[in-house]
Amino acid sequence: MAKYASDDDLYSIVWSNKRIWESSGFLARQVAALQPIFRSNPNYSNNIEKTFMSTGHLDALRILKNFDEIRSQYKLSKDLNLYLSSKNKGRYQIYKFILLVDVLNSSQIRVESRIELKTRLIHDKIITDPVYIHKLDSVNF
Repeated sequence: MAKYASDDDLYSIVWSNKRIWESSGFLARQVAALQPIFRSNPNYSNNIEKTFMSTGHLDALRILKNFDEIRSQYKLSKDLNLYLSSKNKGRYQIYKFILLVDVLNSSQIRVESRIELKTRLIHDKIITDPVYIHKLDSVNF
């Protein structure tokens, strides 16, 4: 779903199943990992975060904090750049792509760094999946 659904459809499915994931630490962490997708609508991300706070899912909140820390960098670290620039067994995994989109959408990270990263990933054929490329085309700097 995270790969093929629209942001609105994914949120709708996640939110309509809130009772299931709000009672499970494991599922709450899976929902937290989708936070970069939900940032497209501040209401979505706020609702998810408030649910984690009210249910006491600290691990899910830590995941959100980690995403925020990555987004708040001015310059991409070498480690993050290397991580985002590598494939796993010839594939660019969805969890890595979600993080990449979050990084590319961050207004804190230098625009030049974000443009260079996106261009390199496509030009060097690290990302070849047409669904991913279509989603990257919608990233505005």
